[in-house]
Amino acid sequence: MSSASPALRLSLFYGAFFWLIGTNLPYWPVWLESRGLGAAEIGLVAAAAFWTRIFIAPTIALWADRTGRRRTPLIILSITVTCGYGLLSVTDGYFQILLLYGFIGSLMNAAMPLTDSLTILAQRQTALDYGRVRLWGSITFILASFAGGSILASAGPDGILYSIMAGGVLLCIIGFLLPSIRTTPATRSFAAIGELIRRPAFLAFVAASATLQSTHAVLYGFATLHWRKAGIDDQIIGLLWAEGVIAEVLLFAVAGKYLTRLSPSTMLLIAGLAGVIRWTTIGTTTDLGALAAVQLLHAFTFGATHLGMIRFMSAAIPDRMSATAQSLYDSLAMGVVFGSLMMVSGLMYDRFQGQAFIAMAVASGFGIVLTLVFRKLWSGGRVLD
Repeated sequence: MSSASPALRLSLFYGAFFWLIGTNLPYWPVWLESRGLGAAEIGLVAAAAFWTRIFIAPTIALWADRTGRRRTPLIILSITVTCGYGLLSVTDGYFQILLLYGFIGSLMNAAMPLTDSLTILAQRQTALDYGRVRLWGSITFILASFAGGSILASAGPDGILYSIMAGGVLLCIIGFLLPSIRTTPATRSFAAIGELIRRPAFLAFVAASATLQSTHAVLYGFATLHWRKAGIDDQIIGLLWAEGVIAEVLLFAVAGKYLTRLSPSTMLLIAGLAGVIRWTTIGTTTDLGALAAVQLLHAFTFGATHLGMIRFMSAAIPDRMSATAQSLYDSLAMGVVFGSLMMVSGLMYDRFQGQAFIAMAVASGFGIVLTLVFRKLWSGGRVLD
């Protein structure tokens, strides 16, 4: 396997990684609920994984850039995450779960931008297609979310945890097969963080992209619980999650060939418009036909935002700072903004139930405004030499 192409090895790693995500994202709130947690507590536990990444992700990224390595940190993260989920299987009590999952979640969140950074480096060196590599993660997410519905129906909430642990073991094994691509070690990573933060175009991009990605907070935290309360079968819920990611897969599959002329800001504008439609619909109905229709918009609310981020990072950030910039973005966007909105989403859902999705539609509109600001500030070139 070590002689296999970087594209194949990265595809396998994305696949294993997204088995964890595809099981965790739709069904983890059900496991938390089975441990006696209420909606507000579930929101805080989910938010903890985003808040802790503010500090952990940049630290790991600085290590990666200062050593020029990507594979070694990913292997260590994979092993630690898998062991952490094992500890959760014997953990009881809200505060214990909050602390342990906050740590595990931050490591998972740190691993994703590092994996993207490695893939972007491989893309520059071997001309692989990022979208086609990344789509294998999405395909596995589809399988995991569909299988998760059956696992939940047959084995209960603990079956979800065991499925995640099995995926973690596979992730550890594949981690050792990742391509060993190194960059010139960065010698002033801490100073570069300050330089990035002082770049208006970078901050504007982070604000716009973060707002659009964070509109998924209520979906990730409470969609499964909301749909179960509406009487929708667990396996149908799995299909709804899978359907959204199928649409995302199709977008990633064609992006490299047909969407290359779309700028990062255009991708974000598309995501914002799709978000207004998607969240308004989910917030006002549980009709299966309507839900099935707007779940297809996941291709844009998530996929277009993510592709916009990848294109911006590739065009605006030099190789030697790729991991640091990616993780700084991740900490600000998915840590500060997403974490805060995830906490608020628990409080909103506890009080307003499905109408909490309407707030996400409003946030999508605000994301459109921020994208227009970013569009005026960025000329299309590097923001850091």
